Order: sequence, then C-alpha cells, then structure tokens
Amino acid sequence: MCAVSYARNQRTAKAVKAERARLRERRGALKTKSDHLKECQAVVNRYVRLRDQGQPCISCGRNTGAKMNAGHFLSVGAHPELRFECGLDGGISNIWLQCEHCNSYKSGNQAAYRKVLVERFGEKSVVELERQRPQPQWTIDDIKQIKARFKALIREIESQR
Repeated sequence: MCAVSYARNQRTAKAVKAERARLRERRGALKTKSDHLKECQAVVNRYVRLRDQGQPCISCGRNTGAKMNAGHFLSVGAHPELRFECGLDGGISNIWLQCEHCNSYKSGNQAAYRKVLVERFGEKSVVELERQRPQPQWTIDDIKQIKARFKALIREIESQR
C-alpha cells in the first residue's frame, strides 16, 4: 500500500512541477518591455551595490551605514542610453553607490557627483559621458542579455566573498 501511495504522490509532484514551469513560461511571455527594463535595472543596481560595497557615497563622501542606492550621474529620463552604463568596457561609469539622502532628497547631488567624477577620471572623460548619444533601441532579447550579463557578474562577486 505504501509503494502505491508513494508512486501516486510522485506522479502528482511531477505534474505540479510541470504545471509551474508552464505558468512561469506563460508569465514570462506576458511581460512587457517595460517589465523587462525594470527587472534589468534592479539587477544592475544590485551589481553596483555589490561592486561598491563598503565605499562612501560618491556625492557627499559619507558612509553612515544607512541605505545606499545605485545613483545615476545622468538620469535615466534624460539619458536612457546610459541606464546600464557601469564602466564594464573600461570607460567611466554613470552609476555609483550613493546615499539615500543625496540620491532621493538632493536629486542626485549632481554638482558634488560631477566634481568627484572629474577628480577620478578627468574633465575630458566626464564631458564625453555627458555628450548626447542616440536613443537606445533595445529589444526584449537585448535586455535579457544585459540582465544575464550582470547576473553573471553578481555571481562572480559573490563567489569571491
């Protein structure tokens, strides 16, 4: 009797697992480009927090232990092409660790942020970052690739710690 009951439970467990996989796939198909962008941005922000962990706020230099954000020097609204620019190609990064106060309540504390970037990378690099570029035409597949790239970087950082 126990073997029969066990076999029935196993078939049921496999069916439940298969149904969950189908639902996950269907939910993924319903996601909009905006949904994918939000998920990707969350992964990129997590990468920046891990990359800069223990560092002070780029704008004010404080390290209060309070919530730290991944602050964009040039906002996503004004410069969507720099939304995921983290300096992976050896260039200047548009996203650095920033305290909640500077990022949210001082609108990114742009003047102090720029000053620190100029000190680190030079005026020429900051001016190059600030120049206008064409609007990105990311597809959902492009966004998924960016997300996968940053997830791999996160796993690499976490495995080193």
